[in-house]
Amino acid sequence: MKRFIYILAFALSSIFSFAQNVQHAEYYIDTDPGVGLATPMVAYDGNFNDALEKAIASNVSGLTLGFHTIGIRVKDNTNHWGPVFRTVINVQTPYVMPTINIATGEIFWDTDPGVGNGTAMLAFDGNFNNAFETVTRSTAAPSLGMHVLHVRVRDANSNWGPVFKTIVDVQSPYVIPTMNVSAAECFWDSDPGAGNGTPMLAFDGNFNSAMETLLGSSFGTPGLGIHVLNVRMKDAANNWGPVFRTIVDIQTPYVMPNIKVTAAELFWDTDPGQGNATPMLAFDGNYNQAYEAVIKSEQAFFLSQGLHVLNVRAVGANGIWSPVFRTVVYLDSCITNPTVTATAQGPTTFCIGDSVQLQASGSFANYYWRRNGNAIGNNSNFLWVTQSGNYVVTALDGNGCPATSQIISVTVNNPQAVITPASPITLCAGDSVLLDAGAGFSTYQWSNGATTQTIWLYTSDTMSVIVQDAAGCLDTSAQVISVVNPVPAVPLITQNGDTLVSTTAVSYQWYLNGNIIPGATGQWYLPNQSGMYTVVISDANGCSNTSSPYAYIHMNLGTSIGGALFSLVYPNPIGEDGTLLIHAQNFTGVAFVSIFDLTGRMIRTSDVDVKDGEGKLVLNNNEFAGGMYVYTIDLQNGETLNGKFSVQ
Repeated sequence: MKRFIYILAFALSSIFSFAQNVQHAEYYIDTDPGVGLATPMVAYDGNFNDALEKAIASNVSGLTLGFHTIGIRVKDNTNHWGPVFRTVINVQTPYVMPTINIATGEIFWDTDPGVGNGTAMLAFDGNFNNAFETVTRSTAAPSLGMHVLHVRVRDANSNWGPVFKTIVDVQSPYVIPTMNVSAAECFWDSDPGAGNGTPMLAFDGNFNSAMETLLGSSFGTPGLGIHVLNVRMKDAANNWGPVFRTIVDIQTPYVMPNIKVTAAELFWDTDPGQGNATPMLAFDGNYNQAYEAVIKSEQAFFLSQGLHVLNVRAVGANGIWSPVFRTVVYLDSCITNPTVTATAQGPTTFCIGDSVQLQASGSFANYYWRRNGNAIGNNSNFLWVTQSGNYVVTALDGNGCPATSQIISVTVNNPQAVITPASPITLCAGDSVLLDAGAGFSTYQWSNGATTQTIWLYTSDTMSVIVQDAAGCLDTSAQVISVVNPVPAVPLITQNGDTLVSTTAVSYQWYLNGNIIPGATGQWYLPNQSGMYTVVISDANGCSNTSSPYAYIHMNLGTSIGGALFSLVYPNPIGEDGTLLIHAQNFTGVAFVSIFDLTGRMIRTSDVDVKDGEGKLVLNNNEFAGGMYVYTIDLQNGETLNGKFSVQ
């Protein structure tokens, strides 16, 4: 026969209730075909050694002699697969094992009717949770009190497995039973005794994740070398299971992080999505106490009679949610059918800041108020309401039977007065801003007396507005403060040689004939053409002003083919009389002279005879007022001269 030697590490997910058991397992040899695609280990009975030997029976016979790797993983009843546990076997001599498959399953209450005589779990497909819920829904519950529910399965060879048990307290009216989440612990090498190992807090069914992320920092790490890592779990009845072991070769030091459960939540039947269920507030690591505290506030009497699934999950400090732990509970009918009504002691539509009292009828033992389905208020037959919503009250009579009132809808009007733009507002003298209080209100009352939705603001002021909605509710806006800054003085342009200079400011922009000059943003500017120049200056507040136009004549002495070309006025400035000298070497002909003041107004035109390159024009002082003048000389040959002079 083939003999094989193996070392196997295996841990099951926490048994939250009777439905939280390992319900499927699979294995493969050497190559992993993928999750759910390996060979099923059906009729898994909790005895790992026996189960393994039976499960691999159909494949071991086909292995070649020598070393092979067996990989095993399990799935809980929430359909979460655990990590792969591997072991090496040495196939030495041929041996053929039989194929073993599940054939059927059965359940029974309290007394064992004998193997095969329980309630059949027909078409049992390996999904223990679904099969169990289907059968229990069609099986009548026993009488009130404590009962034991049993489950067992049979393989294809008619061999029955062991019985799985859980205790159920059947009550009417239903009282949530005490349900404990099973614990788990681990230890290195030597067994300190059941319950004395390192706790695996919030053990979430994913053995790999639990080991890597949820072990306390106190677990520590043994020295380098070969060590045995041990894991065992405790069920809801406080019974510890066997120890599962694996050999670990520690080569470099590793310190487990201190990671704790940070939150948990529960829900009935339908999953609202992670983070959307009922929070288990002040979750302190004692899962049992936190669970009992929350399910009392969840109030099972809001559910209908019959079977329901109670679900719990937790989230770690890394933000990763655990799988869902489930248990099936049966809610029986009440022995009485009380009724309760709720009435509003005033208008149910009112303004923010007001309230209305809701009054419940009768004298019940307990009252539970809800707004939009969420629990609020205390155990009283009345409730003061200040928020919009749909309100109901559920009352419990002396038998613990519930009655729920009709819905009372409350509307709280809350107009919001907001002025845009918001404060502070900075303006320059001559500017304005449009203030808007928002649309949709019945009336507007501004602090300056205006009654429109919008107003124009021109001055430094402090403004607010009171708005009123259709229900007559009022709200006053925050104040808007405006500041109006003066504009700087009109800048003055002066000419220094060929350069234009502005009076001092924070920023500058030059323009030619009303068009912006790109890059001309300094206090001075050197023009390259004649025209009307202006400058816009700004101060530290961003307020600006514009200069008057300045007429600038660009000076161009030019050159001629025959030699030098220039003009000269002397003396300059002119006292009593002056002379305009025209020099155009090798030119004989007429020169046309035009003289302008700085506003562009023509003062004089003259024709000057130029002979052998020389011409003169007499400038009489009495022809000109004191100031600066410019001239243009056009020669018959197309040459042009420009110049300027001043008169005292």
